[in-house]
Amino acid sequence: MTKSFAILFQMKRTKALPNGNAPIYLWITVDSERVEIATKRNAPPDKRITAAQKVMGNTDDARSVNSHLKTIEQKAYEVYREMIERKIPITAQTFKDRMMALKRKYNKITEQIIAV
Repeated sequence: MTKSFAILFQMKRTKALPNGNAPIYLWITVDSERVEIATKRNAPPDKRITAAQKVMGNTDDARSVNSHLKTIEQKAYEVYREMIERKIPITAQTFKDRMMALKRKYNKITEQIIAV
């Protein structure tokens, strides 16, 4: 059974930070069910995310944010492909759980490297 799947980056202007920047969230939609994952990145609201799913601008900050968003997007498609290959039922929540598990795994490895 084919499932609809979409990835979208969205700024949450309602949760503006003290410096005026808005946090960027990853929206994952599977069969009209949506979940959000914080990207831990923010940008000025006037540099909104365009149709290309990027923060506008050529500053170092914009390039850094865009690079991070591209990495997250690649990981999301990798998780999606893996779930299809392993025949794991895909829902928005199971997808989010898999994405967060990757993040926790990466953080643990980073902590171990720093501790050494």
